[in-house]
Amino acid sequence: MEQLTMTSQERQEAAVTGTVRGSTGYDMTSGEIAHARAFVRDFLDTAQSQRGLNVSARAVEIAQLVVSELATNVCKYAPGPCLLDLETDGVLLDIVMWDSGPVLPAASPA
Repeated sequence: MEQLTMTSQERQEAAVTGTVRGSTGYDMTSGEIAHARAFVRDFLDTAQSQRGLNVSARAVEIAQLVVSELATNVCKYAPGPCLLDLETDGVLLDIVMWDSGPVLPAASPA
């Protein structure tokens, strides 16, 4: 369920605020981590080409790594569906991954 297009309301908000958003969902089956990484790349490519945001290759690589790590944790600790939300104002990129696990994450001992 990958979505790179914005609703008319999101387009209006982006025109005013410069914010670009994208969301997608995954079942976290085989190959879904690669799909999540591709979604991030496509989202940032779209933000760059359609909104004129400056996105470096390094920023794309780091964003894909972060999403890959988050998706791996979902697969390992909260198997099941998850949602990936991305938002950028051209300066910062917010990455949020929601999973179906009933327990809040906690830091493990070193």
